[in-house]
Amino acid sequence: MLSGCSLPPGLNIVGAYFPAWLFCIVFGVIISTVVYALLGKWARVKPAYPWLFYPSLVLFVTFLVWLVLFRY
Repeated sequence: MLSGCSLPPGLNIVGAYFPAWLFCIVFGVIISTVVYALLGKWARVKPAYPWLFYPSLVLFVTFLVWLVLFRY
């Protein structure tokens, strides 16, 4: 009931606080770039709709990181 009174999730990096969602988005983009490279070189798989697949992959990884690391 009073969860709004707690501190927001953040990361202290060299004395500056960054919001946790920013970390999750950056991590999601990095992991999606790695998956893109792996699918292209090793598996030689091309998604049917890359304009839908890769942004969806970024969102999936972003939300997954949020749930795993910042679930209180």
